[in-house]
Parts: sequence; C-alpha cells; structure tokens
Amino acid sequence: MFQFQVKLERILGLTVPNNAGLASAPSRGLVAYPAGCTVVLYNTRKNRQSHVINPSRKTITSLAFSDDGRYMVTGECGHAPCVRIWDVAEKQQISEFPGHKYGVNVVAFAPNGKYVVSVGSQQDMIGMAIPVVEFSREGY
Repeated sequence: MFQFQVKLERILGLTVPNNAGLASAPSRGLVAYPAGCTVVLYNTRKNRQSHVINPSRKTITSLAFSDDGRYMVTGECGHAPCVRIWDVAEKQQISEFPGHKYGVNVVAFAPNGKYVVSVGSQQDMIGMAIPVVEFSREGY
C-alpha cells in the first residue's frame, strides 16, 4: 500500500471580507491574510509563504499581530467560533477562547499589550477582552 504526503507550498487567493483580515508585523517582515481555514504568512524579506492551518477547519475572518510580532490572534466564523492565539515562530496554537456564537468580525491586541479584544458578529452582540496573562508563556 502506498502512502503519499502532500505539502502546501503556495496559496493564490485570499478570503478577506474587510480590512480586519489583513495584518502586518513590520519588525518581522510579515504580512498575514486568511485563505479559508488557513492563514498565509508572507515573508516580504524572503519572498516566501508559510501557513498556519486552523485545527477547527473554520474560516478565518480576522487576524492581528502583537506589537512585537511574536503572537498572532485569529477570529473565525461558523457555529461556536473561537478566538485563537498563535506563536508565530512555531506556527502553533497556544490558546483558544470560545464564547462567540456565530462569528468573530474583528480581533486585536490592546495597545497596552495586556488584552486581546474581539468583537462578534451582529447576531452575537458580544465583545470580549481577554487578559494576555491567560495565554502568555513568557510573560509577554
């Protein structure tokens, strides 16, 4: 029996319903945008893509980087969507926060770096402020 592995090399296209689906981390030379359940991390210095795949397979609707570019926060749509925090270098999810019912329209790191903020869809009528200390491994 043969086993094949497929490696994702490049994504052409994006799913950006608004400007909350495009983010940059100038200190790391990265631009991020969603393509379905995948976040494309485009390294402008090396002209290369890498990818972060949402484990829930739900469509990514919004994303943002922390000021230092070490972390990324994503929001998703669909039934019981989550806000997820990612370690950018490791491309690993480090935390997940449920609470929205239908979709997450906007996510951001607070300017003081102490919170991640999310705003749900109109049907959700919810916004969340998540203390950064809940997900930070190294004290952010």
